Amino acid sequence: ASPYPSQITVSGVVGTIERVSVSISGFSHTYPGDVSMVLVAPSGQGVALMGSCGGATDAVNAAITFSD
Repeated sequence: ASPYPSQITVSGVVGTIERVSVSISGFSHTYPGDVSMVLVAPSGQGVALMGSCGGATDAVNAAITFSD
């Protein structure tokens, strides 16, 4: 699917990351159960944020936040 993968470059961060929060705004899809979201570190380590969620209920301009 497009845009996959979507790359966001983060710079100027030093030290240990202790908290991560991911916000998606304006999310719309006629079948959100088909959407998967994965956050992947530069080292290749990843975590699934969302997969097979929402079923066939339309998502229209939704705001979604994933936070540890």
